[in-house]
Amino acid sequence: MAWLVLLDLGLAPPRTAIADDSVETIVVNGDSRRLSEIPPTTSVETIDGRDLDRGGLLDSRDLAGRVPGLVVSTNSAVAHPYLRGVGSDLISAGVESSIAVVVDGVYRPRSAGALIDLFDIDRIDVLRGPQGLHFGRNATGGVIHVRSRRPDSAVGAEADLTYGSFELARFRYALNVPLSEGRGAVRLAGMHKQQDGYLRNVLRREGSEGEDFDALRLQASYQLNANASILVGGDYSRDTGTRGLTPRLAEPLAGSPAFLAGGTVPDDRRRVFLDRSPHARGEQAGGRIELDVGTDAVEIASITAFRANDLAEKLDLDGTELPFVTNDVDERSRSATQEVRVASSPGGRVDWLVGGFFQHEQARQRLNPRFPLAGIDDRTKGRIRTNALALFGEIALALPAHLRLSTSTRYSYERREHAFDERLNGVSVSDFTTDGSWDGWSPEIALTWHPRDSFLGYLKGSRGYKAGGFNTAINQPGPIRPESLWAAELGGRADLLGDRVRVEGAFFYYDYRDMQLQIIPPSAAVPFPSIENAGQATLYGLELGVELSLPGEIAVDGSLAWLESEFEHLDAIDVNAPAASPDQSGNRLPRAPELALALGGEIRLRLGELGFMTPRIDYRYQTATYFNVFQDRFTRQNGYGVVNFQIGFETGDGKLGLTVYGYNLADQTYVTNFLRVDNQFGNISFLGSPRTLGITFNVKL
Repeated sequence: MAWLVLLDLGLAPPRTAIADDSVETIVVNGDSRRLSEIPPTTSVETIDGRDLDRGGLLDSRDLAGRVPGLVVSTNSAVAHPYLRGVGSDLISAGVESSIAVVVDGVYRPRSAGALIDLFDIDRIDVLRGPQGLHFGRNATGGVIHVRSRRPDSAVGAEADLTYGSFELARFRYALNVPLSEGRGAVRLAGMHKQQDGYLRNVLRREGSEGEDFDALRLQASYQLNANASILVGGDYSRDTGTRGLTPRLAEPLAGSPAFLAGGTVPDDRRRVFLDRSPHARGEQAGGRIELDVGTDAVEIASITAFRANDLAEKLDLDGTELPFVTNDVDERSRSATQEVRVASSPGGRVDWLVGGFFQHEQARQRLNPRFPLAGIDDRTKGRIRTNALALFGEIALALPAHLRLSTSTRYSYERREHAFDERLNGVSVSDFTTDGSWDGWSPEIALTWHPRDSFLGYLKGSRGYKAGGFNTAINQPGPIRPESLWAAELGGRADLLGDRVRVEGAFFYYDYRDMQLQIIPPSAAVPFPSIENAGQATLYGLELGVELSLPGEIAVDGSLAWLESEFEHLDAIDVNAPAASPDQSGNRLPRAPELALALGGEIRLRLGELGFMTPRIDYRYQTATYFNVFQDRFTRQNGYGVVNFQIGFETGDGKLGLTVYGYNLADQTYVTNFLRVDNQFGNISFLGSPRTLGITFNVKL
């Protein structure tokens, strides 16, 4: 089994189809790297646009079904990704996620930007481990990079229409038009999605957890001359759905004051009694300018971007028909970024890269939790101004015996200004301003062995870094220090049997320090959670992936992630068991299942002149996971599996298609998040999607 340590879970640039009886290949050059490529020493899962459709991946939450080791939790209208047990569920305008989310090269600082509906996508790269050089801002544990399809030189139009369970209606379209004799092109893409909720609010006779989403993306590219090109893009989306907004009370019901006061909890887990209809309105907009210049000696890339994000929510947190606990949320973010990279043209004995990054963000968070029966009305407002700067560089040297040694580092500096005020029942109880600054290094050293095109192995060490910040949700004047993660990784990839089989894998070890966690420290004068640098943890694991291309146009794929995680040190009071020891050392990390796997298979059947039929089945499974640091059995989701199935029909020219699908065929009930605070709102849970059936018709011109 020694060969397993030289296998890597996915490598660099996009997959491109080759001969019928071989797996899709990833072109990896261990001796060169262009600015748009992923380095060969990165463990990455790549999902192209066609795989997204075949696997039924509708938004970023669904990526967990294709990427073992990835967990995506939702809390209201925001998403919290975790990779290899590393992530963050903090909801504050003054801190960011430990997994960076990047769309078309532009970093998205707010958690609402991590919940992405997928349309007209070229590919998605899920990069595991610290990414200090290529996606360095706050990429402590990895990156999710979504790449839309860019304008190209061919006239084309495509659209698809889906109808499914819970009155799902989805329409997606894209139009590509070349300009100026092929030197430029314009691409327009958009979507509309509407669906009734899969939870029923019996009291108000309405569905909840529904969707109402619209999005538009426009891009234009132009070849300025033989060496330079420019791309200008803009996007807008509006979401007024209720996904992730509907809490359902879970055991222990005795922890819910609303239940003890006579609130109703239906036996049917798909029904709720809420006196207040959950509501949200989220709007995101942005623009970017990409400039690429390439000569025989160097390549230069620049991305200038601006993003705006607004989110307003009205939530019923007690999960009953009693007006016990509500919360209104109002978040706003305006962010501008500039990144420049300069690299040597690939192919030489020595490759190098230098670059810089700057971000300015102004963000605001308003919260209004209310306890009407107790006469409590609390209003908080936190404002953050952030300036972040990074300088980075890499040098790589080709060595004898097909070896390549690379070393890189990133220096990050960040300054934040924080203003906070709180009014309780109209009376000011807190009003302060403060500021802080932090800096840190993210080095990496890697050795690659690439003796032939069909085999590559690597060994690397790296450090992940996430800047400090402030808690804008509560009265916490003190700053939060940076967190860091040291990582070692051994991996590789091998194509076997004439490219019919690919085996990939990676083994990793993490030392995670100064973790930013929302806890109640033992020294707290008042038992109320705050964000603290409280944890130190060790994580290690193994990831394996296999792709088979069998005779008869049969394809089989599978991947597995095994993870061990443990808090080496953590002192935190469990508000739900205040008499228990605050020492949480030895506990598993939350959202870190020990085992996760994904299996899939399809066969492409020829139907003569009619075209092709392709049945596909996918199965994913994960073992039990906890949703807080206490290994609380009431916030534990037991192991579960989900089966998806679809049959696609396609004409011989590929212009017309019809797909019938069924997702979560066994109608598995599972929880995507628990939030437990006894004596306030109790233990509320948020459920995953039930079984859904549907049909999609698509056309290409």
